[in-house]
Amino acid sequence: MTVPQITALPDPPSRQDPTNFAVKGDAFLGALPDFATEANALATQVNERVDAAFAAGLESAATNAATTVTKAAEARASELAAAGFANEAMLLSLGVETLRPSIKPSLLLDFARAQVVPPSVTFTRASTATRVGPSGLIETVGINVPRLDYDPITRACLGLLVEEQRTNLLLNSVFAGAVSGTPGTAPTSWSFITANGTTTFLSSQSRFTGGNKLRFSATANRHYLGRSVAVTAGQSSCFSSEFEVVSGTIGLNSLFSGVAQSGAVFTSKYYLDGIEVLDNTKPTVGKHKIHVVHTVTTGGEIQNRVGIGTINNATADVIFDIPQFEVGAFPTSYIPTTTASVTRAADVASVNTLSPWYRADEGTFFVEASSVVTGVVYAYQLDDGTLQNRIFSLVDNAHQFSVRIADTVQAQLDAGSVLINSPNKIAGSYKANDFALSLNGSAPVFDIDGSVPNASILRIGSTINSGYLNGHIRQIKYFPQRLTNAQLQALTSL
Repeated sequence: MTVPQITALPDPPSRQDPTNFAVKGDAFLGALPDFATEANALATQVNERVDAAFAAGLESAATNAATTVTKAAEARASELAAAGFANEAMLLSLGVETLRPSIKPSLLLDFARAQVVPPSVTFTRASTATRVGPSGLIETVGINVPRLDYDPITRACLGLLVEEQRTNLLLNSVFAGAVSGTPGTAPTSWSFITANGTTTFLSSQSRFTGGNKLRFSATANRHYLGRSVAVTAGQSSCFSSEFEVVSGTIGLNSLFSGVAQSGAVFTSKYYLDGIEVLDNTKPTVGKHKIHVVHTVTTGGEIQNRVGIGTINNATADVIFDIPQFEVGAFPTSYIPTTTASVTRAADVASVNTLSPWYRADEGTFFVEASSVVTGVVYAYQLDDGTLQNRIFSLVDNAHQFSVRIADTVQAQLDAGSVLINSPNKIAGSYKANDFALSLNGSAPVFDIDGSVPNASILRIGSTINSGYLNGHIRQIKYFPQRLTNAQLQALTSL
């Protein structure tokens, strides 16, 4: 491991040498930004080692490493102060020393870095589920097995995946039973609506380890499958799939479309690689993800069409994989189906014992979490087994940190807009008449009027049987102290 180096500062100006004071002062101040950058780089690396050591239980190693950085910062700050540059000394000291609080967290759940769910976390899920594994492939995990999810491209661990219950209503989402040919044979439970092209059955080549892909090609013609699913008025439904454009220029709505049947009335929005686009947007050659959200006003059926030319003649060569149709306004992790629809139960994670790490009168929670949506989705909730008394953080644009007693708001803080489908860093502190919040490096907001509730359980990624994060918890830290506002902001800036 290469240790970042710190370049020595030039001699500071001295009142004993007034002739060169200005020259030396300019040189000294000019060198400070690079010095601070180098010092912070060193502090960041050492603090990462501290966290890793602490997570592994190597507390003495972490303490020694932190002490080294702190003493270096103090020494340099003293030099600056002695030279008469008090403001620069204060800023440098803040930049290094408060990157991490001097007090160590009494609870550290570093799911993304440690890539393990510790025994202190109780986890249940009443069904199997899938995750993206370290190889980038989608794999099945067993009942009550937590899902540490990975980025399919970078293979980096994203953290603990927590999702609500969902059902894939598309039968045979693994495309079993298809046969290659011109036009070929449709997968079991699917039908060719129009078959004027070529089908290639790519057995066991799906990104899901138990599935298959289909490759369709057509020239100025139409070649696509259809599968109808019942929908209910007042609900949103979401179709999703992965696909690869091998060749051709074709609109999304000519690859995937929903057709009303049995009196259904609905509107549709298209999302390409997570971004809302026009339905006729033409994806580039390469691999993509699509989801289409249907808002249903009159119940009936939607015929999900997948292939080439679902609305008009087209020329293209495209590979399709892991289709899914679920009730909800956004897609969730893949649920494989064969002869029947399949339901994935909700993920439920908690820390059921607060002793000895929790302090009732004051403390600070830090969480790094991402969600595919914003709103009433919980990063964590500390409560007494009811919704009456609790402390919680939401991935929400209205407020991110809230404290309640007898369901009466004691503090409800909003530090700005959250990120969608990207990690948010949220630090919230509590103490009687002293609450504060920082979000993603924002200046802290605070409340100086309120009490602290009693609690007995920490829920991770949900409230009680609802409010599921539908995303990833990278880490949760708890500090048994109301950290300073500067420390809160520094925690969420790194």
